[in-house]
Amino acid sequence: MQLTKITAKKALMTTVKFVLMLVAFVGLLILNWNTWKKDYQQEQTIISLQEQLLIQQREHVDIKETNAKLRSRINSLKRGSIEMLEEEARDSFGMVKEGETFYDF
Repeated sequence: MQLTKITAKKALMTTVKFVLMLVAFVGLLILNWNTWKKDYQQEQTIISLQEQLLIQQREHVDIKETNAKLRSRINSLKRGSIEMLEEEARDSFGMVKEGETFYDF
């Protein structure tokens, strides 16, 4: 009978240890799950920001090219003659001289 009580106590202690270890393991999994979830969200945010950066870099290159063309045009107009300025005013703004009649075909 004494042996049965000792065996039962050992079995109970073993079961309690197993349950405690299982609870600790599940607790660690839950804590790590939150960390993994945050890491995944941060990774997705980084990927999204990298995509936005690429788009903005492409737009920046396009704007730089446009600015270079405009600077070139401005410089050529500064060096140009009155006739060149008049032509630009006619083409870009539809301006006409006094006494002229404008015909659009």
